[in-house]
Amino acid sequence: MARRFGRSPTVTKAVGSIAKVSWLTLATCFVWLSSCGESEHHGSRPPAHGTAGSGSGGRGSAGRGAAGKAGNGAAGSAASPAGTGGGESTAGAAGDGGLAGAAGVAGTTAGLGGSGNVTTSAGAAGEAGRGQSGSGGDSNTTCHSARATTPTLPAATELDPDGVALAAAVIGSCWDDDGVNRNASNLWHSNLAAGRLYNRVATELACIVNADCGCDAIDHCFGFDVGPGASCEPSCHGGIFTGCGRDAGLVDGYRATFDCNSVGLTCDMTALCTDGATTTCDVATFVSGCTADGRPEYCDDGVVWHGVACGALGLSCDRGACVGTGAECGNSLGDGEVVEFEGVGCTGDTLEACVGGKSATLDCTTQGPGFGCREHDRSFFCGLASECVPAAEGSDSNFAATCDGSVLTFCNAGRIEHVECTSLGFTGCDIDGAKGHYGCVPRQFE
Repeated sequence: MARRFGRSPTVTKAVGSIAKVSWLTLATCFVWLSSCGESEHHGSRPPAHGTAGSGSGGRGSAGRGAAGKAGNGAAGSAASPAGTGGGESTAGAAGDGGLAGAAGVAGTTAGLGGSGNVTTSAGAAGEAGRGQSGSGGDSNTTCHSARATTPTLPAATELDPDGVALAAAVIGSCWDDDGVNRNASNLWHSNLAAGRLYNRVATELACIVNADCGCDAIDHCFGFDVGPGASCEPSCHGGIFTGCGRDAGLVDGYRATFDCNSVGLTCDMTALCTDGATTTCDVATFVSGCTADGRPEYCDDGVVWHGVACGALGLSCDRGACVGTGAECGNSLGDGEVVEFEGVGCTGDTLEACVGGKSATLDCTTQGPGFGCREHDRSFFCGLASECVPAAEGSDSNFAATCDGSVLTFCNAGRIEHVECTSLGFTGCDIDGAKGHYGCVPRQFE
């Protein structure tokens, strides 16, 4: 099977009788291909209440607003600037750093934030973090974002580079399959991949970035939940997939859910989430091919899947994969899951590449805002900068993700990013697979 993920679907850290399961595990558990352990469910904690606008520093700056909740006292009253307590304010007050949002609300619109070269969008700049809904102080597990009203995969040129960096930090820290570097690349390459749930997380980019609740953002933005379910019934109701016990690859007495609506897909009892009507297949006998409109067609997980239209990328479809139209070159045929442009040189902002064993070109300006053809250490790619080599299909970046205190550093489309984990609702940063730490550390794993 062609997966975007490099690690096997195994339970990565036990916490008491509960464990953390990776994103790939979710996709494979539900289609009865691999066994999964119990997953940690990141529950919510109510915020502390206190005096108006006394939130602790760190999430956007000084809006003016109404009735804050924060600090160590009773419920707040009227408008007040941020202070040094804990908790949050509903309509404006926040901590040090960042710029106030429109109409005195600290970052209610987007509120990205971060440190280093990770900047922010509407209502949300600053060195110390995000001005989201006037939030300040120690994070709690109440998530402050909303899912997309109409989840649609954005075009690559519509993605915000800083949002991609922050979302990659959250996803890569909470699901260990790819790590942070590869999750950043996966987000940029969404439009080159088949419409499977793990290729469509960019539909909820704003939700992930603005959640401010660590790994609870995954539950909140995707309806992903694994927990006890002795009376569970497998189902697709309202677009929400529910799998139960061993039939879903879980342990007895557990159930798991995923909201296919969150990634703009349809719930299906065989495929989990699908972008259209499903046809079953036998991977041992199915012959990969091409549809009439030039899309790769392949069998995986007992279901026929379709890749992107090769012609739209200046490619042709051959034996279930997109291939270049030029001379033969070094790489192999590839597969229908994702189109990989293996760079061999640059001509201006055009990437000279090998795709499926034949040469091709790609206009890098179509692959992301501010993208150009870049080179680092004799590797050629479309990206934001030439500071590091981005992760590629099946391989990590040559720039390993690291932690310095609570700051996570990694490669995002050739640009080295520095993300302050506490600004995303985490408690710190650590990379240690033996502990189940893959970047930013959620409160549950302190």
